Amino acid sequence: MLWFYQIGIILSVALILPTMIDGLTQAYLNRESTNFLRCTTGILAGIGMSGFSERITYHAYKFIETLIS
Repeated sequence: MLWFYQIGIILSVALILPTMIDGLTQAYLNRESTNFLRCTTGILAGIGMSGFSERITYHAYKFIETLIS
């Protein structure tokens, strides 16, 4: 069914983690982020979130498939 490369859960978390670290350090350590850092971490987080959404879609499809058959 899925022909493209699947991103694993661990890799998804690893790609989202820099955005979380950047946001938390800005909130609690009185630090300002640069536009380059925001753009870079945002792109990484977008790739990581696509991995999560792909996994959710895949497992939802498999669950519905088992209910129907």
